[in-house]
Amino acid sequence: MPMAALALDAQVRVEGSSGARTIPATELFRGPYQTAVQPDELLVSVTYPDAAGTVSAFVEQARRHNDYAVVAVAAVGEPRPDGTWAWIRIALGAVADRALLAQEANELLRGARLDDHDTVAAAAAACAAIVDPPTDARASAEYRRHLLSIYVERALAMLEARRGARQAGDAR
Repeated sequence: MPMAALALDAQVRVEGSSGARTIPATELFRGPYQTAVQPDELLVSVTYPDAAGTVSAFVEQARRHNDYAVVAVAAVGEPRPDGTWAWIRIALGAVADRALLAQEANELLRGARLDDHDTVAAAAAACAAIVDPPTDARASAEYRRHLLSIYVERALAMLEARRGARQAGDAR
């Protein structure tokens, strides 16, 4: 859910003794089991922007079905008719102490074509530059780093394929 909230630019509303406030998902997640929600506040709603016209993809590697991810990538974007993307947001999971929004990669992909290998490789490298993967029983940090670029490229390829399916009338 944190990756979806980041990729979809969610807003979280909390209420507490000091009143109500809205927290962007980009400011909500602070570390393992840590958020910007104060001890006297309660999360009361999560709002997502209208996603009409967007395409999304989610890919992950896990040791077995329903296990914790070794690496996970969520991507959402708005395709343009000319083959470019108005914007793409990539969120990463299992490669840091919390889900991350790959802001630099997102900027590289604004207005880009996903059939341009150099642009996709640059976005994958930008994602790799912001992670600090853990080593645990599921995978080493080195293995997670190795997988990350592969899975970013897979997520972007899936976005491009889903653009084609959407244009053909098979919206997913």
